[in-house]
Amino acid sequence: MMPVLAIIKKDLRAFFGSSMFYLLSGLCCLLWGLFFSFDFYKFVEESFRLSSQSKDSGLNIHQHLVADYVVVVHYVLVFIIAALNMKFFAEEKKLKTFPLLLSSPVTSWQLVLAKTGVGAVVLFVLLGISSVFPLSMVFFGEVPISLLLFSYFGAFLILMVYVCAGVLASALTDSLIVSVVLSLVFSLTLLLMGAGREFSSSLAVQEMFQYISIDFHFSFFRKGSLSPTSVLFFLSLSGFFSLLSERVIEFHRWR
Repeated sequence: MMPVLAIIKKDLRAFFGSSMFYLLSGLCCLLWGLFFSFDFYKFVEESFRLSSQSKDSGLNIHQHLVADYVVVVHYVLVFIIAALNMKFFAEEKKLKTFPLLLSSPVTSWQLVLAKTGVGAVVLFVLLGISSVFPLSMVFFGEVPISLLLFSYFGAFLILMVYVCAGVLASALTDSLIVSVVLSLVFSLTLLLMGAGREFSSSLAVQEMFQYISIDFHFSFFRKGSLSPTSVLFFLSLSGFFSLLSERVIEFHRWR
C-alpha cells in the first residue's frame, strides 16, 4: 500500500496546489449558497404562512429543505467532478509522466486505487464545504443531524460512481477536453438510466428501469434510511468502472 499512498500524496499536493481547484470550489460555494438561500427563504415564508393558520407549521426541515439541498449539491458536483477528473491519467499523459507510472513498481489496480483515492479525498472535502450551509441552521432551530449524515453518505456513494467513471474517461484519452466531455457523458448517462421507466407500459420493464435508477436509490438516503441494496448497487457500479479502468491501464502497460 505504500506506493498507493505515495501517489495519493503526490496527487493531492497537485490538486490542493492548483488554482483550478480553488476556482471550482469557489464556484460551488456560490451556487450552493444561492440555492440554499433561496430555498431557505421559501421554507421560512411557507412556515410563517402555515403557522398563522395553525399552531404547528407542519413543515419538516429535513424533508422540505435539507433533502432538496443535498440533491442540488449532487447535481453541481456532477460537473465539477468531470472537470477535476482530467487531472488523473489524462494530465499524466499530457505531461509525459504516464510512462513513468506504468514502469514504476505498482500494479494497474494500485494505480486505479490511488487515483480513485485522490478523487474520494477531494470529494469528501467538497461535500464537507457544502455541509456548512445546512449545519449553519443549528443556530436557528433543531437540525436532524442523523438524517443529514445519511443524505450525505448517499451523495458520497453516488458521486464516487462518477469519480470512478471519470477515472475511466481519463484513462481512455490523453486530451484534457475529451476527458472532461467523456466523463460528463458517462455521468449523465448514469443519471438518466432510469428515465426509460416513463416510456414503457410493461410492469417488468418499469421495475427494471426503476432498479437501475440513480434517483430511486438516492431517495432512500434522502429520507434518512440506509438501504443495503442501494449501497451494494452504488458499490457495484464503482467496482465496474474501476475494473474497466484497470483493463485500460493494463492495455497501455503491455502495448
